[in-house]
Amino acid sequence: MSLARTADLLGALRELPAPPSEESATFKRVRQARRHDIWRVAHPFDAAVAVRILCWFPDDQTESVVIALVAGDKKMIQDLRYDSATPRAEAAVDQWIRQQAVTGASEQEDDNEEDEQR
Repeated sequence: MSLARTADLLGALRELPAPPSEESATFKRVRQARRHDIWRVAHPFDAAVAVRILCWFPDDQTESVVIALVAGDKKMIQDLRYDSATPRAEAAVDQWIRQQAVTGASEQEDDNEEDEQR
């Protein structure tokens, strides 16, 4: 059940023409987020399955999205793990930003080396 639900939610995210600018039935701002503008992909209530897809859209890359996924049997993951989704999403965004900075610096060094060889 959670795999099918997750696929449906990711499909809704994939169909977005641009990052959301206002809340809708499917996309909601995560008000608990402090450092980043995190959105969640909403779904109907299911008493047995917890699926939380939280996402962040980089300002300069409309085709990129950083996703944090929490899913499982509600009896097994309990509220504590479910409630920790927002801090984990923000940590995933921070990690992505750090990786982009390293990748960007590495690409800049490669460009400089190519220029020097010419």
